[in-house]
Amino acid sequence: MLYSRVKGFEFKKAIEGIIGKQVGMILNTNTWRVTHFVISHGMGKKAKNLIHEKYVNKFDMDNNLILLNDEHEEEEIPSTSKREMFMCKDFVGISVVSSDNKKIGKVTDFDMPEKLKIWKIWKIMIATGFKSRRLRISPEDIMSLGEEMVLRKTYDELFPSKEEEEEEQ
Repeated sequence: MLYSRVKGFEFKKAIEGIIGKQVGMILNTNTWRVTHFVISHGMGKKAKNLIHEKYVNKFDMDNNLILLNDEHEEEEIPSTSKREMFMCKDFVGISVVSSDNKKIGKVTDFDMPEKLKIWKIWKIMIATGFKSRRLRISPEDIMSLGEEMVLRKTYDELFPSKEEEEEEQ
């Protein structure tokens, strides 16, 4: 399930029905788990709040819904963020470089399991600038994260030349 696909899904409770719209996800970069979802109750309603991931039962991809259990609680968004907690949208567009400091591309999306109740990032999609290439990496491939994402592999390890590919075969 791609992050870009679930932006704007509505939250639904069994008894109350639709209670708001998903406008963001909070990601813990130590564990690469989505810990909270940001809910907006609409224009003129109360401010945006957080819903902890433990209250999400499942994603209904056919109807663009996030189904919540009826005991869900909402938290206020803290005024200061924790260092390891980021909004998923803040990663989209971040520059990616190899361990030898060569530009790889930019983050375009995230992939999470759809069927499991663990909302963990499995793959990160990177547009490389090559028409036919889009790189998919796992969070374990990331060496550091700051103004840019630095990968553990060198440029040549990520994009071997055709001669090197033929030698391996």
